[in-house]
Amino acid sequence: MCPGHGVINNRWKLSGEWKGDFVTPEYAIMENVNYTAWETNRGIGFSFGYNRNEGEKETLSGKELISMFIDIVAKGGNLLLDVGPMTPFF
Repeated sequence: MCPGHGVINNRWKLSGEWKGDFVTPEYAIMENVNYTAWETNRGIGFSFGYNRNEGEKETLSGKELISMFIDIVAKGGNLLLDVGPMTPFF
């Protein structure tokens, strides 16, 4: 941990041991309520940023996004959502 110097996610390892403040499952949601600080990060589609091969069917719908957000917050997590340029919106 890094008191007074910033917040570190679980990708920070020192000698193979996690020295972070919170867990960051990418494109995943914790199955159970977890009392460890966590944040899931994902793009609104399957990519961070613009991907010309992604269209509306690869993009989260408003209903899917709201449902996912409620589930994450109910389990004590945060959602970091990347909305890249030219993302087809709802």
